Amino acid sequence: MTVIQWVCLGLIYFILFLNFYRLIIYKIIGWAKCKVYKEAKKDHSFCVIIAGRKEEKVIGNLIDSIKAQNYNKDLIKIFVIAADEPTANVARSKEGVVAYLQPKDLKKGKGYALQFLFEQIKLNHSDYHPDAFVMFDADNLLHPDCIKEFNKALDAGCEICNGYRASKNFDSNWISAVASLSFLDVARFEHNARENLGLSSYVAGTGFMFKADCLGEGGWNYSLLSEDLEFSLDQMLKGRRVAYNHNAIFYDEQPETIRDYYVQRKRWQKGTYQNMVRYYPKFLKQSFKLKNDNKNKRFTFIDFTVFLTPFLLFTTVLGLFLAIYTIVDSIIQIALNPLLSSYINFLLTFLGAIIGIAGITMLNYILVWIAERKRIKCGFWKMLGFIFMIPLAVFILIPIPIVTIFQKVGWKVIAHNNTKKIDEIDIQINENNSQAVGEKQPHVALSEKAEVGMHSVIKQSGEIEYFSSNENKQSENLFADNEKIIVFENLIDAENHQPISKEKSALKVKS
Repeated sequence: MTVIQWVCLGLIYFILFLNFYRLIIYKIIGWAKCKVYKEAKKDHSFCVIIAGRKEEKVIGNLIDSIKAQNYNKDLIKIFVIAADEPTANVARSKEGVVAYLQPKDLKKGKGYALQFLFEQIKLNHSDYHPDAFVMFDADNLLHPDCIKEFNKALDAGCEICNGYRASKNFDSNWISAVASLSFLDVARFEHNARENLGLSSYVAGTGFMFKADCLGEGGWNYSLLSEDLEFSLDQMLKGRRVAYNHNAIFYDEQPETIRDYYVQRKRWQKGTYQNMVRYYPKFLKQSFKLKNDNKNKRFTFIDFTVFLTPFLLFTTVLGLFLAIYTIVDSIIQIALNPLLSSYINFLLTFLGAIIGIAGITMLNYILVWIAERKRIKCGFWKMLGFIFMIPLAVFILIPIPIVTIFQKVGWKVIAHNNTKKIDEIDIQINENNSQAVGEKQPHVALSEKAEVGMHSVIKQSGEIEYFSSNENKQSENLFADNEKIIVFENLIDAENHQPISKEKSALKVKS
């Protein structure tokens, strides 16, 4: 190797060293058990905010999943800001939903749309004061306990809290699978790691909760391309911490085409650069403030100073320069010494670099797969095939850190056409988990609470009876002392593999 090659490699390794804690330490800590929040002492009121753009096919299913929450419906109010009439009309057709149509002269961008919506809420609903807001995109779906879990976090003192971003189209193709894995990677090995360390994380566009007083009198004033990161950084500077609840599960639709995948990532990268320009000096200053005696808060500023540093840009530029230099140098060596060994050395060098990058990225997502296998909706062999496509997805994104510096990037429509409902996703989870462990029938999750409702016998076999439930009631006075109740979520009939109840089911067993 030449001196130039050694210098480039040295700089790349130095950058990796600066990111050591995020690449290695966070991976280790992320494996730790995820925090489970205690039952809330109070049911708080939530205002659900939904932003939609040409998503009339999916927004109705999101609203239905919100209305099906295992939470007091009187404490949930839904507001929608839509960029087009069809999306707004679907939202308005749902009972109790307040939907606004974005003015045509409003600047493009989710941040501006949210700013307009919060202004309308303040103007037209001045007597409405929820305890917290919950933000979702129109293509999302909520797990039945999502709001309940956010309420636990709010009751525990969390001012801002991230949910768990699962995917509703994980196994559609390799692009949606890779995109989904990237979010699971962030959830488990960034959000969860920071939560275990007592540090602040950041919200990621959708599926997060924040207390109403986080906005203050000024309302929503975040309009950069990555308005979610802007909100997070501003709240950190105000002394607030972004927490994480691994059980506040919601489902997001991921891109299924290379075009959408590339456009989405390009916008995020441009938004990160915008936030770097605005917040980097402030975070760098806070990182070196010796008067700050709160170690967790101080390390959060250090953490996000590193986060905002464009290391990806540096490594991309260095990597491309090193690759071009190595190729040119190899061609010259071959021309000067046209022996078979020269060709072999060139091929080994080139293949070694590609295999190295591919191996590291595949290993990373294999770890994600292992850690989150119970929540991934995909068969084993199909998943294995997706893993081998990860290097291609990485190479597709290589130009983005450089291109976005010079190119003007705006909001472009990402197609959302997956019309799955929450019931379909829950059944698919059960089926895939069963296949993964080799069971013949779907797996059901047990609940520790012995709560049942108005009972009707669905099936009886010996000492066991199945009951469906639509209302929650204590079971103490309904059964004899020698009987016990086990409550299931989404109980599946063992014969026809169909759900016995869309809500809760109970199993009575003779003691």
